[in-house]
Amino acid sequence: MAQDFTQRSAERRRVGRGRVDSDVFLLIDGERRRHRASNLSAGGIFLEGAGRDLAVGHRVELVFPVTLRGVIRLHRKYAIVAHVTRSGVGMRLLDSPSPGPRA
Repeated sequence: MAQDFTQRSAERRRVGRGRVDSDVFLLIDGERRRHRASNLSAGGIFLEGAGRDLAVGHRVELVFPVTLRGVIRLHRKYAIVAHVTRSGVGMRLLDSPSPGPRA
């Protein structure tokens, strides 16, 4: 039975996730919160210590500061809160902003 669960989990996750240690800004109602991303994939992100006040299903904006050749570029993505734990928040990344509840 445990093997069946493991197989389903592997099938569900189509894109591998990678460990990261990077600052990410979470924008909520004009307030900017800085958090650490601990894993990232093409489809999702986990922010440590973030959003215990967020509810599953809320849409948020994420800002990723990326430094390349001494220039900081801000990359914006939208996400939906997928799960909230004591250690942080898992979010599903969206291709574009979409209507829905905002945090």
